[in-house]
Amino acid sequence: MLKLDDESSKLTTFETHMGRNKWLTMPYGLNVCPEIFQARMHEALAGLNGVHCIADGVLITVSGNTVTEATADHNRNLRAFFERCREKGVKLNAEKLQLYRETLTFCGHELTSQGIRPDKRKVDAITHMPPPQDKQVGHVKLSREIL
Repeated sequence: MLKLDDESSKLTTFETHMGRNKWLTMPYGLNVCPEIFQARMHEALAGLNGVHCIADGVLITVSGNTVTEATADHNRNLRAFFERCREKGVKLNAEKLQLYRETLTFCGHELTSQGIRPDKRKVDAITHMPPPQDKQVGHVKLSREIL
């Protein structure tokens, strides 16, 4: 939830049968919401090692030559992330939390200790997509029989 300053809040004024109201926090559905949210998250999490934010997802990566080193690095990065969220008032969804995963699907990719590969479900959706039955050119829809 992003609190609006007074000037921005006034721009969200709307009329109801009970009078005029305005949003105090950024309402969902505005076309600028994703960009503003992303910028605020980047600002709040700037400088944290191994913390990557894409849209409303946060990925915490690790480094280390052994499982023990990687786990220690993960715990440091995770602790720093939680502390920063507490400092900045960032609220997290506990239901989305996934810890100590050997593989993880994130933003259309499968992330593993062996590397990154496309999410098989996304690839399957494309390879099994039926061919188009017609083609739209400009404002004119052409039948497959004409082509």
